[in-house]
Formats: sequence, C-alpha cells, structure tokens
Amino acid sequence: MKIKANVLKNMIEKVTLNGVVPTSLLEFEETGLKIKLQQSNILFSKGFLDKKAFTEYEVIEAVGIKNNQMFIALLKRYGNNIIKLVKEKNKLKIISETGSTFYTLCDKDMVDNFIEKELELDKLDGGFELNTDKLMSIKTAGDILKVQTTVVEVKDKKLILTVKTDTGDIITEETDVDYKDCYGKYADFLQKIIAVVGDKVHIALDVDYPIQIKDKEENILVRYIIAPLKEDIEE
Repeated sequence: MKIKANVLKNMIEKVTLNGVVPTSLLEFEETGLKIKLQQSNILFSKGFLDKKAFTEYEVIEAVGIKNNQMFIALLKRYGNNIIKLVKEKNKLKIISETGSTFYTLCDKDMVDNFIEKELELDKLDGGFELNTDKLMSIKTAGDILKVQTTVVEVKDKKLILTVKTDTGDIITEETDVDYKDCYGKYADFLQKIIAVVGDKVHIALDVDYPIQIKDKEENILVRYIIAPLKEDIEE
C-alpha cells in the first residue's frame, strides 16, 4: 500500500487535532481508510480518506496508533514523497522511496476493545456552509485574549462568534447565515478544530446541544462533534 506521506499526515492531523488527542484507530476498509479517536465525553472525531488518495491500496488489519504526535512528526520527514505502509505484527512499517524505514508501535488492545459510541443527534439538521475566515478570526482573537472558550450563536439570521475574558474584554465576529436561532458555549476543542479545517465547513447546532462540524475536501471527509459547556451565557 502506497500514499504520499503528506496526504496521510494531513489526514491524521485533521482527525486528531494536530495530535492533541494522543491515540487513534486506523481501519483500512474496502472503500478507504477510516480514522477514529478513542471516545471521550467532550469530543468525537472521525475521518474518511478515500482509497483514490492512495497510489496503491489494499485492505489490511486495523491499526491502533499509540502516539499521534510522534506518528505525525515521523510522516512529516518524508514531505510529498511516496511511502509504503506494511503491517508487521504489533508494528506499522513505513518505507520511503529513498529506502528510509521507520516503525511505529501499534496497540492491539485498542483495536480489540474500541467501541464506537452511538450518538443521538436528532436535533441536528443539514446545517449551514461557512467560509472559515470568520472562524480563523475568532480563534486569533481567542489567542490574543488567551481565552479558550467560544460562544457560537445564531440570532435573526446572524452568526455571532464571541470570546471574552473574565475581566470583560470581548471580541465578536458576525456574518449572515440562513439558519435557526440557537447557541452553545464550547471548550478549547473548537479552537483546535478551527486550526485544522479547510476553507469551508458545514456547521449544525441547537440550543445547549452538541455542535457538528463537517470538513469535506477532495477524497477527505472529517466529522467533529463537541459537547457544549453547561454554563449560562451572560447577556
């Protein structure tokens, strides 16, 4: 099985939020590669990389990556070069065109015990498409104010993104959207997702309900769901 190293690296970065989530499960299925995170009560993330993104593709056993940051760093060494992936017992062997080889340890227990949580998201609809420039702007604002919590609100067909400090410093971004009135307050995972998504995303949310963000590019689909913080939003 062969693929450009940066294609695989970029996909791992997207799903794991640049390795912030330390472990992931790689499932090589007939249609392509599914990447899943170990479940938490706050974040759910799943990605699909179509087999058309590979120069050569085959179905192999599922692989549990124990250290996503290290895996990303190792892949980064090969840039846009083609690499070959081989599963050898508890290791994933990566061979470059230049003959360089590395092994990364895999977690069999993770593969055997991974349970995909069924999420009840009946309130979520198709959402709305959004250019990510407003998202990037509010992330930058959060970095400036050193605030990791973001309020997402739709009111009177306006999307309002807000970050604020405990001392009253507030930065907002607004844009028109054709969507219902709703809001949610989300922890730092939202800003970490903003850092890895492409130019456009689909967003769906409700009042005090998980927010869903879908990032779709050529041969790639990543879905993120973040639980809201259970705190009142001040007027």
